[in-house]
Parts: sequence; structure tokens; C-alpha cells
Amino acid sequence: MRISIDGMFREQLERLFSTVEFSDADLARLRTDLQRAQYQGGLLQAMYGERVIGLATIQNPTKAVGNEAPLFSRLRLIHGNDTRCYLECMELVVAKAKLPLPQAFAGIKQLDADLAATMGASSPLSPAGNPMTKLLMPSLTGVLTAATRGTASNETADAALAVEQYRRRYGKLPEQLDDLMPEFLQAVPDDAFDGQPLRYIVGADGYVVYSVGQDLIDQGGLKGPIINALSDPGDLTFEVKRGRKNIDD
Repeated sequence: MRISIDGMFREQLERLFSTVEFSDADLARLRTDLQRAQYQGGLLQAMYGERVIGLATIQNPTKAVGNEAPLFSRLRLIHGNDTRCYLECMELVVAKAKLPLPQAFAGIKQLDADLAATMGASSPLSPAGNPMTKLLMPSLTGVLTAATRGTASNETADAALAVEQYRRRYGKLPEQLDDLMPEFLQAVPDDAFDGQPLRYIVGADGYVVYSVGQDLIDQGGLKGPIINALSDPGDLTFEVKRGRKNIDD
């Protein structure tokens, strides 16, 4: 919920940047607000909480799901293996959530691939033989992806605010994000997805700061199509067009 609300804030900010000239004080205050939005600490706490909920669900699925159908009654008979599988998977998820986000994201992608590869295997870690683990795990790994996406989006917005501070001070756009150091940025933020510095492109009518996004493919600052966002998510962009007016107009 926090990530979604912050996303709406960023979208409105991006729209306003194309039409409104913010003051230095406005830009500084907005940067302070953005920098307070940190997700990884809350993410780790959420994983601990979800581990408890998942255990309760596996050990008593009929109570958790609210269904007394024979399928859920039979799940009680295999909850020992399912519990062991779930705890081992959660141990991996928690360990990944403690890492810097680029490593955490890469680790979660690998975990998803490993789970998919064992779908039909007879291994104790096989979700095919552990239905509740199979049901519960995808949503948890998706949360870490969402936190990585939210962090990357916040970093692009903060870098754009720093670009605006530079433009107001020097009357021009920086040629590269390195030009913002150390006056407006201590360092160019790393992309939360691939660990490389955020990308920045200056065009004829503005500029874009972007992350490569969850597909890890640099598409030159192009957003993915909305209809095919899952198959081609594109880059995570914060784009500013020219044509502003004064905030008091």
C-alpha cells in the first residue's frame, strides 16, 4: 500500500514538472520527503510476519482458508513436508531480503526459477508435493520485486529533483548526472535492479532519468506498453518535458 501511494505521488510530480516551476525550497522539501521513503527495513519485517501466517495456514488450512472441502482436509496429512519446504524457502527469502536490493532481486529471481524447475520433481523442496508452499511463495517473492521497483522509482524522481536544482542554479541542464556531484548529489544513485548508476538522457524538449526495470534490459528510457507491461515492462522513467509556467501563475 505504501509503495502504491508513493507511486501516485511520483506520477503527479512528474506531470507537474512539465508545467510548474518549483522554488528551491519546494525542491528541497520534495527531496526530503522522497528520501524518507525506504522500503527494505519494512520488507524484512513483513517477511517475518508472513512466515508466521504461512505456518499457521499450512498447519491448519481449513481454518485459514475457511473451506472444509475434502481437498483441504487432506492437506493436514501432508503438512509436515509442506512445513519443512515452506520454512526452507522462507529462510532463503529472508536471507535475500537482507541483501542490497540488486543482489536481493537477483536472488529472488533465481529462487523463483529454482522453484519452477522443481515443480514436477520428487525433491522435498518440490512445490508439486507441497501445495501450500506453491500457493504462498509467489506472492512473497513478488513483494520484494515491488519494493525494488518502488526504490528504483524513488531514486529516479530524487535524481530528477537534483537536476532541477542544478538547472535553477546554473540556468542549464547538466550534461550528465555526475555533474550534480557533490553539490546536489553525494553520488549518482545506483539502479536498485542492476546496481549500475541510474541512466540520464537529455533530449530536445527535456530529459529523462531512468532505471532498467525488472527485465534488466536498457531500452534507452522507453517505457513499456501498458497492455503488455508484464511481458515487456520497459524502463522505469521519470521524464520532464519543457514548457513550464511559474508556480504562482
